[in-house]
Amino acid sequence: MIGCTYASSLVPNINYERKLFKAKMKDYIVCRKNGRGEIFSEGGIAGIWSYVCQDPTIEAVQIKCQGRGDPECEVIAAPYKEPVKMGYKADEVQNF
Repeated sequence: MIGCTYASSLVPNINYERKLFKAKMKDYIVCRKNGRGEIFSEGGIAGIWSYVCQDPTIEAVQIKCQGRGDPECEVIAAPYKEPVKMGYKADEVQNF
């Protein structure tokens, strides 16, 4: 639903075992305009994925953004330690 409403394309990648959600998005809502997209990409996806997994430790980080010059937006949502294991600094992972 998020993709068909707010983007020209959205490709999800889900690993339930690791509670890992990744999404690549083109022309995603306000993100492509302001380079941040915090409410809808990091905040919204983190909240939805946390609810789906029933895990309040889920956090999100937006690793690519069209508004910052990347060809697409990309968000990772997972328990806090997963993005850090993937090489993202703790301060890049949003606390919601």
